[in-house]
Amino acid sequence: MKILVLEPHNRCNCRCVMCDIWRRTVEREIGQAELERHLEDIVSLGVEQVVFTGGEPLMHSDLFRLAAPLRARGLRITLLSSGLLLRRDAERIVASMDDVIVSLDGPREVHDGIRRVPGAYERLADGVRALHWRSREFPVSARCTVQAQNGHICERPSRPRDRWDCDPSPSWPPIWIPARSIGLKCGPRVERPRLRLSYPRWNERSSA
Repeated sequence: MKILVLEPHNRCNCRCVMCDIWRRTVEREIGQAELERHLEDIVSLGVEQVVFTGGEPLMHSDLFRLAAPLRARGLRITLLSSGLLLRRDAERIVASMDDVIVSLDGPREVHDGIRRVPGAYERLADGVRALHWRSREFPVSARCTVQAQNGHICERPSRPRDRWDCDPSPSWPPIWIPARSIGLKCGPRVERPRLRLSYPRWNERSSA
């Protein structure tokens, strides 16, 4: 499958210890007209899936309008998210996206400590519940960056289905953390930090 990774919005609503995106002071995002100028090229290149990454894509001023022309051309849309805004946008996410991958760094205390956002774990869990309340079968999986603060709780269980109710991803190393408590049924992927494709041109808005 040919995958295009887009960064719709360059800022984030977390302050993760392993990342400096939160230090950005100028907001930049892909505009609707800008994306539409490249739609035919995207289709002609044989792209089958578009992944919205970030920053936090849900901070975009109109992410769902941005997704509409891509889905209209039959492309699969995946949303990578910190999970903090899932509840707010749950209805539109289920209607506009094909699946969601959240960043889950470990149990409650570990996750909140890494994200440096009080209550981040519960907000993520609440968002996942909101998605599944609207569509029980809506696909939600998780990934994490394995590091000093969560490496001790990551395992390679011999029988992940029995112990964690997870399915390993064939394209990533199978490193697992408990996720059953928030309704996730796929082990988190190991993110390669700072590997992202940024869009070459931007609409700039001054940060508040």
